[in-house]
Amino acid sequence: MTVSPIQSLTLEQFFKMPYLEDSPAWEYVEGIAVQKPMPKTRHSILQKCLLIEVDQHSNDYTALPELRCTFAGRSIVPDVAVIAWNRILIKENGEPEDHFMEAPDWAIEILSPDQKATRVIDNLIHCVKHL
Repeated sequence: MTVSPIQSLTLEQFFKMPYLEDSPAWEYVEGIAVQKPMPKTRHSILQKCLLIEVDQHSNDYTALPELRCTFAGRSIVPDVAVIAWNRILIKENGEPEDHFMEAPDWAIEILSPDQKATRVIDNLIHCVKHL
């Protein structure tokens, strides 16, 4: 995981970073830009299985991979974001809005064996407090 050299960053500055769309995804948490680790094969297979399971077992929710969710002063990219269909804003032309500016109903983060759960847990606790 890479932390940007800027220690105090506003959300607006984060969205202007020239490398924001680089892979793997960048997240904004507590004023710091953090790049997620590059997923490996097992991670991708588990992510695919979770997406399929949610979509096969619910008509009210959909599972979306790597969707940027911006809310409560953070911008996170969960491995799987589960969102109720009725919360996805639709533009006049019938297409969904590109930017999801709310907390997902579920945020699923798949941890690698060498990845610390502390950052993910702290992030989720902060998000729940702001719902």
